[in-house]
Amino acid sequence: MTRKIKQTRIVKAELEELRKQLPSGAYSLISDKTGYSYAQVRSVLTGARNITANNVCIVKAAKKIVDEISEVTNIKKTQEGGTL
Repeated sequence: MTRKIKQTRIVKAELEELRKQLPSGAYSLISDKTGYSYAQVRSVLTGARNITANNVCIVKAAKKIVDEISEVTNIKKTQEGGTL
């Protein structure tokens, strides 16, 4: 019996932008959070491996890291008297 794995549609450009926004060391952090190996995380985020319902958590973890960094940056700007 063959199981069909549902693939999630994420545009390659979206992955590229996400990778650019990730800080250094993020692949290791994502690996720790998701339980996937560093190589698997890298291959999903570089587009070498298809994103499936099983490994979409890698992309979600990456987005969460980028969002958290953005939020901290905005808080610092507000505290320093900058604009959002």
